[in-house]
Amino acid sequence: MSDIPRIFTTPPDSFEAQAHACCCFIHHANQLLFLRKTRLWPGKWCAPGGKVDTPETSLMAIKREVLEETGLLIPETYLVSKGSLFIHNSWGQYQLDCFEAHFAERPGIILNDEHDRSCWVSTEEELLLETIPAQKEVLRQIYPSFRI
Repeated sequence: MSDIPRIFTTPPDSFEAQAHACCCFIHHANQLLFLRKTRLWPGKWCAPGGKVDTPETSLMAIKREVLEETGLLIPETYLVSKGSLFIHNSWGQYQLDCFEAHFAERPGIILNDEHDRSCWVSTEEELLLETIPAQKEVLRQIYPSFRI
């Protein structure tokens, strides 16, 4: 299989997820928050998120991951599900549950040791950051008008 991920909006017949993850696209004033990783894929950028642990729901997991990675305690009323994607990369298959949250005022970000920088990227400009595998493809699925 090539390094280009195959992304599905419904699980294909042969799909067997080896992992369950979630991510949250945090918005403020036509900008999205990205974090630069220090461990797995160091130097690459991504939206906040991570693994859904047993017995968590995706909603519980994304609230925990966003709090751990950014210091933001997002009220459930701010979180909107953008659906699930089923991703097949060269290293396996996983389910990714996507959320978004909108903030009227730019929230302060407190990074944990998984990330060393944060930045806000305009949704009206081309995304030039070097991202983790499948991040740009996920963005294309969730936000087709975002220039990537």
